[in-house]
Amino acid sequence: MNIRGLSLLVVLVSVLAAASCSDWPGSIDGGAPASSSQLEDVSGLLGSSCGSSVSCLGGLTCVTVAPAGLCTKPCASDADCQQVGSCQWVPDWGGQICLKRCTSDVSCRPEYSCQVTVSGSVCFEAPVTSGDAG
Repeated sequence: MNIRGLSLLVVLVSVLAAASCSDWPGSIDGGAPASSSQLEDVSGLLGSSCGSSVSCLGGLTCVTVAPAGLCTKPCASDADCQQVGSCQWVPDWGGQICLKRCTSDVSCRPEYSCQVTVSGSVCFEAPVTSGDAG
């Protein structure tokens, strides 16, 4: 293999390795998502996108009023959301529901940002910034 081919292989392996990371470093700023590094989640797990509850796994239901749909479930406390979620009050999305915990915006889907709450940081609908307003 020549140098050019080896260089291409190293770049390809680096890209694939980075794409396999589920929690890239970043900052929790509550701002607009960095969509160039956020990946859409269609796994059917907590926080993934959905078109209906059929897309959600493990007893989760789809909140279709959330951006691109959201697999979640009702909760009374964080214990109902296991370690991956936090129980949050979201009246427009059905009341008290589990939201995916996060460490940075890139932990969330493109339509969401990592936002700090009293009980920890969760992926929630990204706020509209002045650059997004029409």
